[in-house]
Amino acid sequence: MASLLRYINPAPSIGGLEVSDLALRYLILEDGKPKQASVQLPPGVIVDGKITDREKLIASLGSLHRQIAKPKKIIHAVLIMPASVVYTQFFSMPQVAEKNLKETAQLNLKMISPIDPSQAYFDYQLIGEAKGGQVEALGAFISNKDVDDFLVVLRESNFDAIAVEFTGLSLMRLIKEYSADLRADVPYLVMHLAADGPDILIVKSGHLYFSYFHSWAAIQNEIGGRKLEAGSVLEFMMNQAKQVLNFYTSKW
Repeated sequence: MASLLRYINPAPSIGGLEVSDLALRYLILEDGKPKQASVQLPPGVIVDGKITDREKLIASLGSLHRQIAKPKKIIHAVLIMPASVVYTQFFSMPQVAEKNLKETAQLNLKMISPIDPSQAYFDYQLIGEAKGGQVEALGAFISNKDVDDFLVVLRESNFDAIAVEFTGLSLMRLIKEYSADLRADVPYLVMHLAADGPDILIVKSGHLYFSYFHSWAAIQNEIGGRKLEAGSVLEFMMNQAKQVLNFYTSKW
């Protein structure tokens, strides 16, 4: 019966739609094979993860849509927001009854939120148990206006965002699903060099524990506005890796 229902009313295909300051990228697996589409954005359409030219973004989404589907067909996707507008925070909380877990986590998230909770979307993911009866979790926070602005534009462009997440979480799932010989009991330091900047992650026990993003523009400012060259980028990445490892060793 379940197979018959899936045939009569099949679940829609769901891809991933990543937005950044430089480009729109779409990826979906069809019969186990990746299908990709991308559009380069004109300068100034998205700046630091925020929409600054709505009409040009709609035009670019239209160009992306034409690569993927027939006109006016709704494309379902997980929206991957720019890393620059997402904040993550590791936290611990006491073990409580399962029925009280969500409420306890929400209280913790409001206390540690780097932005006003009334103006933010936030959620958490349990990532393990610590000593002393504590539960470990990773919280993620983003301005609700930043998300809502994108959702409205996507709907106008025949895209349906069924969920919203950030780059670090997407990478974690990719690593967990497809990396060969990934050991669950070993911590990993992951460096992702993206078009808009490097993202440094800590992966432990198959979960994302830490994510830190720095844009190329911010790196250039830190080195006095000089042209970014391989040596200066390598030096920056080494310094950031040391700081992240210091954070990790202070926690575990």
